[in-house]
Amino acid sequence: MCKKVNFLICFVLVLGLLGSAFGQRVVWDDGGADHLWKTPENWDTDKVPTDTNDVGIVLQEPSGCIIDATHTGLYVAEANNLGVGYNLSGDLRMTGGFLTVGGQTQVGYQSLGRFYMEDGTFTMTATDERFTLGPSSGDGILDVQGGTLDIGGNIRVGDGYKSGGAINMQGGTILAGGVVDVGRNSATGTINMEGGTVDVNEDLWVGRDGGSTGDVNIVDGSIIVGDDLDIGKNGGSGVLTIAGGSFTVSDAAKVGNNTYGELHISGGSVTIGGLQIAYRPGADGSFMTMSGGSLTTTKDGKPLKVGGEGKKLQGYTSQPFN
Repeated sequence: MCKKVNFLICFVLVLGLLGSAFGQRVVWDDGGADHLWKTPENWDTDKVPTDTNDVGIVLQEPSGCIIDATHTGLYVAEANNLGVGYNLSGDLRMTGGFLTVGGQTQVGYQSLGRFYMEDGTFTMTATDERFTLGPSSGDGILDVQGGTLDIGGNIRVGDGYKSGGAINMQGGTILAGGVVDVGRNSATGTINMEGGTVDVNEDLWVGRDGGSTGDVNIVDGSIIVGDDLDIGKNGGSGVLTIAGGSFTVSDAAKVGNNTYGELHISGGSVTIGGLQIAYRPGADGSFMTMSGGSLTTTKDGKPLKVGGEGKKLQGYTSQPFN
């Protein structure tokens, strides 16, 4: 009984962040025998959460929460809002089955949160909510080896002062319905691609704003950006390194947008609408290097440009692409 009360108090302390108006808040206490989401005794209420509950996972492995292939049909996992790691660290592992969240998801709120995706389907249905790794001075990690994460809204990888977020991809698919920020609001964000696919419907911003740092590394797999790419934006700094796989941007790619950015290509296939290095004042010194792979621009009137908006900016490239 005392253990359940302690978990409930911890979760309530940060509940304003989730703030559901629909129903009861439910906290993982691993009181059952199997670590599975679908087991009532594993929750502080001794009831499995529904789509009206705000859910907090506040225990790490081996006491973390598991969603396996048996979570289908009547046993599909559901939540209104989901927090993995709230003041107390927490782990969630999906090895199959289905998890659907109607509101927002935060991994690592003022603590360490880890979401391991091995197989199955995670769906966040709201288009106006965020999937955040490392909010509010926390650290959030998403490890993807398989399965699908279908995020209806934006993804933030690191969001807030002293926060850190990371996506490590070895396989599987991430679908982002909105913008993906890698480092935002003075946070550090990282994406490491060794396989799989990240498909961004709108913009990808690497180092979004003042004090933020973004780092994207592609060894294999693919990233697809439906709109623009900014590497370093509005006071944040960003680095994109492509050693293999494929990277596609439908529209403009800017290396340094009001701030410092770097693009390094040593392998793989890069296809973009157009590329601009050192875009707008403040981007001085932003640069690109290319020692291998291929680079193709697809839109007329958007070749490689060094310096933007008629300003005499000091952008540099290692080769004279047109």
